[in-house]
Amino acid sequence: MRPAGTIADWRFAALALALAGALGCSKTEEEPGRMVLSLYADMAIPKDVDSLQIEVLSDGDLRPPTDPIPIGPGGQLLPATLALVGNDDPTTTATVTVWSFSNGVPQTLRRVVTQVPPGRLSLLRVPIQWLCEGNVKVPDTGGVPISKCPVDQSCVAGKCVDDTDNPLPGYGTGDVFGGGDGTDASTGTCFDTVTCLDQGFNVAVQTSDCSIALPGGDPATINLGLVTELGDAGICGRKDCYVPLDKSELFGWSVSGSRIKLPEEACKRLAEGSVTGVRLATGPCASKVIEIPTCGPWSSVGSYTKQDSKECDRLCAAVSGSKCNDDTAAKCFARCYPGAGVCDGIIDDYAKCGESFAFKPCPGNQGRTEPAPECTAQAERFQVCRKCARAALSECDYCTCRSCESAITACDASPACAAIVSCAERVGCRGAACATPCQAELAVSTAAAQLFQAIDDCRAASCSSTCTGK
Repeated sequence: MRPAGTIADWRFAALALALAGALGCSKTEEEPGRMVLSLYADMAIPKDVDSLQIEVLSDGDLRPPTDPIPIGPGGQLLPATLALVGNDDPTTTATVTVWSFSNGVPQTLRRVVTQVPPGRLSLLRVPIQWLCEGNVKVPDTGGVPISKCPVDQSCVAGKCVDDTDNPLPGYGTGDVFGGGDGTDASTGTCFDTVTCLDQGFNVAVQTSDCSIALPGGDPATINLGLVTELGDAGICGRKDCYVPLDKSELFGWSVSGSRIKLPEEACKRLAEGSVTGVRLATGPCASKVIEIPTCGPWSSVGSYTKQDSKECDRLCAAVSGSKCNDDTAAKCFARCYPGAGVCDGIIDDYAKCGESFAFKPCPGNQGRTEPAPECTAQAERFQVCRKCARAALSECDYCTCRSCESAITACDASPACAAIVSCAERVGCRGAACATPCQAELAVSTAAAQLFQAIDDCRAASCSSTCTGK
């Protein structure tokens, strides 16, 4: 198994054409076509998916599924390609099925039914997409996992599409490996998901058509990603995890007039809570397109900025949510923040309370819990600190989260003050610097404005050395 480049070369079986012979038809000989199957993912590997299986069926001739192919560091790096070679008959139909798994549990399935165009080298893209996660099941009788889509359909970008609906553009060097040829990681580039999307902001989504407003500026630097909680699916940084979306009508987002259309499944997951927001960045990175894979230790191309992991040594001891909003599986809210220990004391209090008073399972929500009433205060303190730290941009902000809990909590309890804070986060201002950009929010309530000012007063008193010049 090679870590990058071509996985294997499979040749379709040559089939006798008795019918054509019986009819006395002649066939012009033409060079058999070749097709490159491109495999790539928009998730973190092996956190979200850790292996693949591939099956090829050619007009009744079956190439059984491969053994599970480990992907990621130490296994097959992605993107990777698989070369399929046609036979003498250009009408031969190939059915290619790709499954992805996590700990042996099927995550996605994409099936393609196509012919290999003769006389040329074609490209067939089969992305492993988080929006298709869960659209696969193991039959009640066991056996090979099947798609939850209708017959002869499988999932692309969260939508069931016909298995025969597959563009087959010509394949050229650079179409898969970020401009490189797949033989040397340094010859191509990758999309640094966290670096590019951390610099953006969450935007309002129009759920009626699952779209957002098209921003001004250079359209070639627009990037979009789905935001998930730390510890959930996606490529994770210091604050959030992201599932990047390709600029592609078929596989991701596209522009329609003054709006950007998102995959419908993105809005479904936004409504159910597995997506917490849609992140828009308008620079400095060029738009992610299907030719550019994601960066990461799983990538066969490019380099990327690794996140500081000094504080990742300690997993959070507490459940990260309350009121049945989050998993009990030790979400590492604080583990990848700069400025270790932002909320450590609060986390410890919350964890100790959970040890004394067991968290209760949420009705009908497997694997999720809510804190016992005796831990409500600790849960609320944790949520306030977590919200503050998630919005932090620097050590000055982290110091404020640590030192000004009472002022932050009082503001969080006031909707009008919370709206001022949201404006400040969106604009990137602090204290008096928010007077003009957040004027409308500050004017709503004098009391709320005073609560917001109290945070700035505390920052000045407690974090002056850290916040000098900020």
